Amino acid sequence: MFIVLPDYEPPEFGNCPTSPIKRTTNDKQATAIIDIPRLTASDNSKMNISIMCDVMPGFLVTIGENTPGFFFPIGDSVLSFLFPIGKRTVTCIATDYSGNERICSFQVEVIGKLSFYH
Repeated sequence: MFIVLPDYEPPEFGNCPTSPIKRTTNDKQATAIIDIPRLTASDNSKMNISIMCDVMPGFLVTIGENTPGFFFPIGDSVLSFLFPIGKRTVTCIATDYSGNERICSFQVEVIGKLSFYH
């Protein structure tokens, strides 16, 4: 006889960025590449965790369902995205097998670099 207990505990992110990730554009450019580090999470169920990141409006990245702690393709330590000048909030949601969710949100900022010629 098996007793199945419900899981109400959401996963925990191990390294959600706590400070903004900032980059400056190249001279007279309107965008810059920002590297988002590998996110890790664990769950009490020891089951697979899926993660999805809302990188910018209209652009969702589904990282997929993997073993705990591996949300990026094997061997990749970062994902690189092209962001326009300005501040954006990146929101990632880790979901465990029972549907419990944990949110990781952090700021990215692209600062424009302009040169003036005399």
